Amino acid sequence: MAYCRNCGSKISEEAAYCPNCGARCAKEDPSVQQQPVVAKTEPMAVAALIMGLLTIFSYYGGVLTGILAIVFAKSAKRKIEASKGLLDGTGMATAGQVIGTIGLIFWGVILFLAIIVACGTVTSSL
Repeated sequence: MAYCRNCGSKISEEAAYCPNCGARCAKEDPSVQQQPVVAKTEPMAVAALIMGLLTIFSYYGGVLTGILAIVFAKSAKRKIEASKGLLDGTGMATAGQVIGTIGLIFWGVILFLAIIVACGTVTSSL
């Protein structure tokens, strides 16, 4: 009995494809060299990084882009993990999530300070 190199399930010795995951299981011809699989970057990871950067540099949309950066990053990380090595971009997704979080904290502090200043101005004018 043989095992699938992709998912580890038991397969017959003659099986060309794994019945569980569909991966090719035929015996390799030593004269044929396999090309390495190059992982593609997950587009949501790129979007998370861009939204994270916009959170810092956007005056009006900082809070919205920060939330989007975090949502896109979490989505990208889920897709990358589920792809079993076919997708890459974990670093970009993490960077977008961290920058988006820092941006949200920054804009929250700015909003808090603006409210305090506004309340102080209204109170002193009375």
